[in-house]
Amino acid sequence: MKLFKKIRKGKWKVMLGKESVTNQKEIIDGLNKGPEGILTRQELVWLAVGQVIGAGVIALIGPSMAITGSSIWLAYLTAIVFGIFLVFPFMVISGTVRLSGGAYSAVYSIVGKRAGGIYLIGTIPSLISLASYPIASAAYIESLIPNVNVTIIALTILTIFYVINLAGAKFMAKIQTILGYSLIMGLISFVIFGLPKVNWTQISFSSPNFMLNGMDGFFTAVFILIFSTHGYYFSIGYSNVAKNARKDLPFSMMVAIPVILILYVGCGIVAAGVLPFEEVAGKPLTYVAKEALPTAIFWIFYLGGAMGALLTSLNSSFGYFSNIIAAGAENGWLPSFFKKQNKNASYWVVLTLGYFIGLLPIIFKFSVTAITSNAMFVSGVLMILGFVAAWMLPEKYPLLWERSTMRMPVKVFKFIMILCFIMEVVVIIYSARSSNVVAVVISTIYLIFCILYSNVRLKSGEVKSDVSLWYD
Repeated sequence: MKLFKKIRKGKWKVMLGKESVTNQKEIIDGLNKGPEGILTRQELVWLAVGQVIGAGVIALIGPSMAITGSSIWLAYLTAIVFGIFLVFPFMVISGTVRLSGGAYSAVYSIVGKRAGGIYLIGTIPSLISLASYPIASAAYIESLIPNVNVTIIALTILTIFYVINLAGAKFMAKIQTILGYSLIMGLISFVIFGLPKVNWTQISFSSPNFMLNGMDGFFTAVFILIFSTHGYYFSIGYSNVAKNARKDLPFSMMVAIPVILILYVGCGIVAAGVLPFEEVAGKPLTYVAKEALPTAIFWIFYLGGAMGALLTSLNSSFGYFSNIIAAGAENGWLPSFFKKQNKNASYWVVLTLGYFIGLLPIIFKFSVTAITSNAMFVSGVLMILGFVAAWMLPEKYPLLWERSTMRMPVKVFKFIMILCFIMEVVVIIYSARSSNVVAVVISTIYLIFCILYSNVRLKSGEVKSDVSLWYD
């Protein structure tokens, strides 16, 4: 035991093959040091905040209010708390190891290659979600400027952010930071100027519209809102380009929690408390803003808050998906050309794939909502695989666990993880219950395809045994 402690502290020279190593980092669980990162803590914070604050806060408050009434603010608060349990496993993973391809690499290296293949192939349909942001942005512009060509606007927005991501992670992060400040300014303006106009009795527990449809309606609203409260776990996808991933990624996720707590709950209070309930139930947040805010403040909210929420999510999603898919290609799940990079170190092949997949719903006017709802069940299963990776982490890499920035007693960690599993199962059940039968069937068929593909690819011998984790 004393020898082990001295090795861990780097005081003993250890022979590994023909090489002598004095740096303890180089012997931790046989892992290698990853490439130098480029993204700072501030840039990672804006990526996390920009990813989680998307169209949900603008579009979901009104419909959820129609279900649960003026208790919408409490429903959002509950959804944020529940969302923490969905993010916690990825927070722990990102604080313990550095990953070449986000959560995929954790599943591949900790749970096993077959599980990693299922996770990777299951992620690909999510690329269709790239179309939702420019389509929603174009719709917002049309709501204020009638008769504009929404198709051209959506194509232009998608193209701009495709080019931004081709310019490299550092440039993309700078754009995200600028948009992030605009986003916060827009939503904060809505809350600050809206709060003085709130009729507090209208949103109180004694209001006749509070929990309009009882606890069932309340939790229905919670599970609608929860999908807009945990997107900050996407930050794990930038582990490969973060300067200090194990410290800065968990930090960026933690910062996102109080930010959305203030903004989402504040927006819920203003949305439900300023205008009569009958006028705002079912309406997007822009309707409340237009009626309740001075003209100048409305434009700050509209351009910074509403548009900023959409554009930051689009910007960060491009990079998130490209890092995962490129890492999968590196491991052999996909043809090697998917891991090609341009001079800016951007995975241009994957970015181009995402761009063209995003074009299809825009050009052919597909229902993005219908398409993405089909993938919701698959996404839930993938989350479970990520949870399994987190659960196995302390036993799989005990030395890394000891130096984790998220380290805690293993019994405490496992107890929290059990709560996380329960929460995710509930979310999956709710997703299946709220989706139509066709969506559930399609999702199930695609999951079966992911399993079959993973088995076939493994037998082909193309999949490498490389570990996709780094110790730094």
